[in-house]
Amino acid sequence: EKQNPGRQMLQTHYGVARLSDQKRIVLPEGTNEKVVKAAALAVEEGIAHPILIGRAERIRAVAERIDVSLAGIEVVDPECDERTAYFQKRYY
Repeated sequence: EKQNPGRQMLQTHYGVARLSDQKRIVLPEGTNEKVVKAAALAVEEGIAHPILIGRAERIRAVAERIDVSLAGIEVVDPECDERTAYFQKRYY
């Protein structure tokens, strides 16, 4: 089976990432297909705990449309998340 060249290039970095403590990565473009795929790949490869930011129903719809599981991916909807006010106050 032929592997995606981008994924093949990154394979060497996956081993290093797996050996380190798994980090959280926050991805604000949570409804972007490529971002959802990247988040799923991070879970699959065991290299990070991804957090997708965006409207939860839209993120789920994108994942379903591209046949990607959101298992292991945290979805944070800023419109509903109780931490939104804290971050707005702190950063704006």
